[in-house]
Amino acid sequence: MTFDYLKALKSSKPALRLIGSDHFAMILSWMHALFIAQNRRRAPHRVVLQSLEDHLFDLNSRFNNPFPQTAKHYLDTFVKAEYGYMRRYYENEELFYELTPDTYRVLEFVESLQRKEFVGSGTKFSLIFELLEKLEYEALLDTEERLASIDARIAKLQQEREKIATEEGVVDETQIKEIVSEVITLSRRLLYDFSDIEYNFRALNRETKEKIATAFKSKSEVLDFVFDSEEAIKNSDQGKSFFAFWELLTSEKNEKLEELGEKLYSIESVAEADKDRQLANFKYDLVVSAHQVQIMVNRLIEQLRRFIDERAWLENRRVLELISSIEKRTLALKHYPKNRDFMTVARPGIDVAMPLEKRMFEPQEVGSFNAELKEDTIDLDITEALFDKFWVDETQLHRNIIELLQHHSQISLKEIVDAYPVSKGVAEIVGYLSLATTLSIGYINESAKEELEVEDVDGRKLVVRVPKILFIRE
Repeated sequence: MTFDYLKALKSSKPALRLIGSDHFAMILSWMHALFIAQNRRRAPHRVVLQSLEDHLFDLNSRFNNPFPQTAKHYLDTFVKAEYGYMRRYYENEELFYELTPDTYRVLEFVESLQRKEFVGSGTKFSLIFELLEKLEYEALLDTEERLASIDARIAKLQQEREKIATEEGVVDETQIKEIVSEVITLSRRLLYDFSDIEYNFRALNRETKEKIATAFKSKSEVLDFVFDSEEAIKNSDQGKSFFAFWELLTSEKNEKLEELGEKLYSIESVAEADKDRQLANFKYDLVVSAHQVQIMVNRLIEQLRRFIDERAWLENRRVLELISSIEKRTLALKHYPKNRDFMTVARPGIDVAMPLEKRMFEPQEVGSFNAELKEDTIDLDITEALFDKFWVDETQLHRNIIELLQHHSQISLKEIVDAYPVSKGVAEIVGYLSLATTLSIGYINESAKEELEVEDVDGRKLVVRVPKILFIRE
């Protein structure tokens, strides 16, 4: 504990700020009256505000108005982050307030300053000794030593049985008061500890959500982190301790605890030592506090799983968008030629060129032309044949297709040829093939063939075998 450490601790810990506050007495007396004396863990806004207003009115009436601010002003100050005396939150659309762990520590500290009627040193020493013996039994002893320890306890129980039989083992009133006092102290500390546990789980929840939201992108990484976080919560020292306690509380020890709370008050010494009947309410307070922590743990896990559902929904939507994009691109590629190579892969291997495989240099021979050109006559009938050509009007072919599609949902090239006989031979068939590849209504089935009877420009009958071509009305 250095000077610098204690100075920083005073400015950073809400518990020390509360102790050093000018309104320390007002704040702590009100919190004790509302929460501790009435055995409350939380209270709704209207109850808290009304209680603080009554408390301030009483103090201002008795001490010449030392607290001029309104109750709402003080309440808003208590919940600010720089003070941290209380926490407020909404549940089922209603505003609630509860004390923070630091405030519970201050209350516990102030209670410990009160002078006790007696100090149960004997009971405390017995408790310490029992814990040390348990630690030795669990951590140090081997199998034979444990069996010997069990035999020693059996012998000790036999001695106690003999004392009871001779009425020598009766506990006196001083021991009863010591035990009751120590149980009340431990039970109060346990209830205070639950507030700490709940806050730690809440902080872990907040930290986990922040890490998930900022540090991960893929769904697999998010799932791994969530499951690791859930296991970390349950396997941490605090988590193991709490869940072990929860199992004890929900087992047969729960009924035994309730039975003890009812029977012990029949002993006059117990009733006198616990006038506020704190032991009678201990089981109820314990269940409520533990249930609140359990709710926080379940809420943490539920929020993490909800985050996973939302992330999965976003990723599924992205997948659907990608699928839709692929479908649109596929439909757009429908009208492109289908006989193109999808991709080209270079031939594997190494081209080896051996030097000796190359031919030696050979000079080219220079030819000598001495022949004389002779004049010759040209037949003009041959030149006229060069210009005696025909052309296929694809516009007319397109009109033929459109006219037939007005009466049919789809037609084949054979039906078109039957309706409009081919008079220009294979060139006209090639024109129809060109239209089938360029028009959106054309479709070529390479796996099916059909034979067409056509007539060329010279009137000769030909049979042409082509892929089956269909034109479909849009």
